[in-house]
Amino acid sequence: MVWILFLFWFIVFAFLIWKLPFFRKSGLTRRFVLSAFALKILAGTALTLIYTYYYTDKSNSDIWKYYDDAEVIYGSLKHNPVHYFELVSGINEDAEHLQPYYREMKNWSPQSEQWLKFTQTKNFNFFNSNRFVTRFNALVRPLSGGNIFTNIIFFCFFSLFGLTAFYRQVRPFIKGKELLAVFCIFLLPSTLLWCSGVLKDGFILCFINVLIYQLFPPAASATAAPPLKLQPARGKATGVTQTAHTVYSPAASANAIR
Repeated sequence: MVWILFLFWFIVFAFLIWKLPFFRKSGLTRRFVLSAFALKILAGTALTLIYTYYYTDKSNSDIWKYYDDAEVIYGSLKHNPVHYFELVSGINEDAEHLQPYYREMKNWSPQSEQWLKFTQTKNFNFFNSNRFVTRFNALVRPLSGGNIFTNIIFFCFFSLFGLTAFYRQVRPFIKGKELLAVFCIFLLPSTLLWCSGVLKDGFILCFINVLIYQLFPPAASATAAPPLKLQPARGKATGVTQTAHTVYSPAASANAIR
């Protein structure tokens, strides 16, 4: 059942990527964006497996610290849905009846009280908070069936959204260097790995880039430009199929993928 949910949510987010104008007008082909989404899920899965079977101490793994604490919050849903809502939303968070949940969680208070001003992990700096990731995991938990790999799909979608916003921002300034920009933004190994797991990094990447995108939206002419693509070209003399890079320019607009 949990893997059926995994497939279901993958299809849902793939459909959104295929249909949303934000992705369709990004200057990238929809096939590439879907491929990048799948690659990020694979990277997030690999990172989770590394921190499950190689680094086996969950107490030192951010991925499992956030997820295991989220399981405690999810457990409150079965006993008292109001408590679950308060824990997820942060409303009435200092109430006495919520203290047993905080004591059961291993990473809620130690990182957030004594060293708050140094680690910035409580509710201040909200999107850069360990509690935010824990709460998001708890919010997704009823939708994932307890499969952490399904949570990865949600995290990867937000991360991909932020990366696409960044590409749309810089595209007007990188004419002729689109392929290099695509590699640096979407395929850089460190970004691909750490921004695809059940961690804060993907959210930070998303929220910063979306904020910049909203404050300084790219020109309409840039968003309306046909997408970057790789197009097969036939050699004149030999008839051998070769790969040619096609970069958008007004004179080459007829080459755009439809």
